[in-house]
Amino acid sequence: MVSLAYHHLNLSHNPFGELDFYTHQVLTVVDIRPLIALFEQPNHILQIIGKHGRGKTSHLLALAQYYPDIAYTQIHDNQPVTFYQKQSIYQNTVYQKNTAYFIDNLENLAWYKRWAVYHRYQRLAVTTYRDFSKEMRLLGKKVTSYHVSQPDAQQLLTLFNKRIHHAQRNPNLPIPELTLADIKTLQNIFDDNIRSMEQVLYNTFQKMDKQKLEYKDLSNVLMNVLQNNH
Repeated sequence: MVSLAYHHLNLSHNPFGELDFYTHQVLTVVDIRPLIALFEQPNHILQIIGKHGRGKTSHLLALAQYYPDIAYTQIHDNQPVTFYQKQSIYQNTVYQKNTAYFIDNLENLAWYKRWAVYHRYQRLAVTTYRDFSKEMRLLGKKVTSYHVSQPDAQQLLTLFNKRIHHAQRNPNLPIPELTLADIKTLQNIFDDNIRSMEQVLYNTFQKMDKQKLEYKDLSNVLMNVLQNNH
């Protein structure tokens, strides 16, 4: 009899695999109150700045979930543009009598297209690892740069265990769960690089599945994966 992947862990899939737009949105753990206050300002651009893998997209997704009627576009590097929530980047969307838009990875948009976007929309929230405030201000926009800060251990624990619970098959049966000690170990190695932590956790769950290890073994397997990779 063929066993389903991750079934013995009471999971439907690897919790740290690639997330689609809407699942990622649901699983974000971000305090968006300061972002809302900034985004509400008229004739204003909110830049969410940070290195790759630090949680910029999660912050923008959380904000977009709060404003589901505002269009969201993801600009990929050398790949087709992906449109979510309503319409494309070249159409207007009305928000409280002002046009507004969310753009993920602004740095992947050509300069002349960035300038067109600045002209078109009165409220923007964007993610970028480059600071575009100078060119934004040249067009008369007010700009606030929100630097994504390192989440504390408790916030990461909530985020990662939320992903594990999302993959749970039977809510009445136990599943693997990370501990605060696991998170602190990950932080000691990867600092604020959440994407690298997620990759290690993906490898950890993959190993647990292949070797048919028990849910209680999560911390030990994680330490083993870390020792083999670092």
